[in-house]
Amino acid sequence: MKGKREKEKEGKVLALVSGGIDSAVLVSELSAEYASVIPFYIRNGFAWEKVELHWLRRYLKKIASKTLAPLKVVDLPLRDVYPNHWSLTGKKIPGFDSEDAAVYLPGRNIILLSKAAVYAALQGAAFIASGILKGNPFPDSTPLFFRTLETALS
Repeated sequence: MKGKREKEKEGKVLALVSGGIDSAVLVSELSAEYASVIPFYIRNGFAWEKVELHWLRRYLKKIASKTLAPLKVVDLPLRDVYPNHWSLTGKKIPGFDSEDAAVYLPGRNIILLSKAAVYAALQGAAFIASGILKGNPFPDSTPLFFRTLETALS
């Protein structure tokens, strides 16, 4: 009988990735634990995506391994629901010292995870991994939110 560690190494996981340090560490650690890691990037039309994708691709090239699948980039445009939002227009972007409420992107995690869940199911990935910052104050980043969504997506 195989132990838990061996079973994990045989599994496939989809990792939501961006250009951030949280997902960079996540995808690197997952690629050492699982037989197959699918880095998954969702393009929403945000002002920063071109630069983010550039650095993400460079990073993934540097950490390439036999367990790391090619980056999968999908589109889920948000212009119809965030029509004049700073994240899409690039105008009046909140500063580094802004209050958390100023940088909140309503529904961001449910949007990302719903598309990721469909793709993961089609690829046979049993898990979805996302690097969430510990101090994230938003309602779609709480442990209760993730437990509830995990139940719904299962």
